[in-house]
Amino acid sequence: MNKLILPLNSELENERVGGKAFNLSLLIEAGIPVPDGFAIQDTATQLQDIEKELPEALKALEPKIMVRSSAIGEDGEEHSFAGQLDSFIVENKLELVQEAIEKCWLSMKNQRSSVYSENNNLKLTRMGVVLQNLIDPDFAGVFFTHSPNDSNLRMVEYVEGHAEKLVSGEVTPESIEYAIAPTD
Repeated sequence: MNKLILPLNSELENERVGGKAFNLSLLIEAGIPVPDGFAIQDTATQLQDIEKELPEALKALEPKIMVRSSAIGEDGEEHSFAGQLDSFIVENKLELVQEAIEKCWLSMKNQRSSVYSENNNLKLTRMGVVLQNLIDPDFAGVFFTHSPNDSNLRMVEYVEGHAEKLVSGEVTPESIEYAIAPTD
C-alpha cells in the first residue's frame, strides 16, 4: 500500500504534495534547516484515507504544529497563491489536526482564493497538506523571487513573530529589496 503521509525529508513529488511541501523537501535536501514535518499527498481527500497513518505521524511532532495548505499548482511563472490559502496553528491533538486538514482542503474555495482564481483565470483542484513543528521565530516573512516589473529584482517582506499577520494583511510588513546581476 502506498503511504499517503510522507516525511518532508523524503523524495517528494510536486504533483502529489504541492509546491510548498515539495520546496521544503528541496531545502532539506540542500542542507537548509527546516522544521521537521510531513506531507499529506493530494490523493488523501477524506480523513478516512489517512486515519491509520496520521496518529503515527503526529507522535513524531511537537505539542504545537502548523497545518499548512500546499495546493498543486499554487505557484507558477505568472501567478502565486501566496496568502490566498489557509494554514493553522494547532495543538498536536488528533481531532484538532483533522479539523485543520479539512479547513486546508476547503481553503481552495475560500473567498480570497476564489477571487484570485477568477481574476487570474486559474482553478486549483488538488491540495496537499504540510504538518510541521511550530517554531517561535523572531521574524518571519515571504521571499519574492521574481518581480513582474523587473526580473533582476528580489524582495523580502517580513514581520516580527509568525508570518500569519503578514499573509492575513493584518499589518504592513517591513521590506527589503535588492537587485541581482542580470543573466543572459
